[in-house]
Amino acid sequence: MYQIFISHSNADSGLASELKTHLENAFEGKIKCFVSTEDIGPGAKWKDAIKQSINVCQAGLFLVTPNYENSIWFAAEFSAFWAADKEIYLLSAGEIRLRKLFEPIRDIQISRLSDEQSIKALIKTLSVKVGIDRYPYGAVKRIVQNCTDAYNLDAKRFAEGKIEELRTGKNPSPEESDRFLTMNDAHLLEALDLLDKAPLLRNIIAKGVIMQRSDEVMMFAVDRLALVDIAELAVAARRLAFKDCYDNAVFSYCIKVLSKNSQDELLRVLRALYSKDKNAFAHYIQDESLFTTSRASKI
Repeated sequence: MYQIFISHSNADSGLASELKTHLENAFEGKIKCFVSTEDIGPGAKWKDAIKQSINVCQAGLFLVTPNYENSIWFAAEFSAFWAADKEIYLLSAGEIRLRKLFEPIRDIQISRLSDEQSIKALIKTLSVKVGIDRYPYGAVKRIVQNCTDAYNLDAKRFAEGKIEELRTGKNPSPEESDRFLTMNDAHLLEALDLLDKAPLLRNIIAKGVIMQRSDEVMMFAVDRLALVDIAELAVAARRLAFKDCYDNAVFSYCIKVLSKNSQDELLRVLRALYSKDKNAFAHYIQDESLFTTSRASKI
């Protein structure tokens, strides 16, 4: 029997469980999957159970999602399989940033949950490993559809849980900005309307633009942060400038909002822009509507 350790975020437990079911059914008992959120019983020492499963399993299948790509457990479990020279499979779901993945994980081909051909290739590889000649390709469509549904349901539950926490006054840390950015637009807009923690809003704007979240949502975040802390909005705008993200609607909107609320902070952002791109800087200072007469001379 070929045993696979499915490494995943707790936020993706539904996806992990669904994938386990489909793989075990497709290979008719020739594959057994370990999913910590499902296979570790109440009262068990979960860290010991994970170590034991890593030792027993011949392969690790890592669910690379926005919830998991920067997780310390992802790094730890991946390292254990990599150091032991065991088989490693990567399956991505949602919008992940490949450049953010650590080495040597970027050297391994990633299968995509949304791509039937990608899943078909994974099924073929696993079939060779377990020694069967007739590959169970009939499971491909079910895996793509049902596992995608499970992933979306996990995302919905996470978003609704975070929104409920915000309503009860529980503020997340700035480091959780990446997880907010995994929400769909409707949920993120609802969360932004409740957020009053400036560093988190700042991170959401800076990272959201880089991740190419919709301009509408990011502009809403700009308005929200302007109400909470205008200085933090200037920090977010400077981050965008330093990351060469100044040629877009969101940065322009930051400039416009700053011009109405704080000429001092606007000047700080434009000075940062000057250090990155003098042509872009020249474009903004030519817009006289941004400045009061007394401030324009100080650029």
